[in-house]
Amino acid sequence: MCLCNSTLLLEAIPQVSDKDKSQEQLINELAELRRQVAELEQRNRKLSTTGETTQNKVLEESEARYRSLVETPDIVVMLMDLEGQYLYVSPQVESFI
Repeated sequence: MCLCNSTLLLEAIPQVSDKDKSQEQLINELAELRRQVAELEQRNRKLSTTGETTQNKVLEESEARYRSLVETPDIVVMLMDLEGQYLYVSPQVESFI
């Protein structure tokens, strides 16, 4: 849980000892805290879903840029490791041979 939201929970708890409260007051406070926890969990799920959607969109855009670069007929892409071994050679190399 985010610490910034814990302030919300603390504000709901009056500065009165639980010994001074009736059972009904305690039950009402517990119900309010449960409601706030459920609301925070719902916000967290929504943020997680939004974050995943954004990450997927960024990944799709990156893949599209990569494909447009690698599949362009006038460009040959070659990747080599430090030993000089080819890791990838785009299919367009055949048109230059």
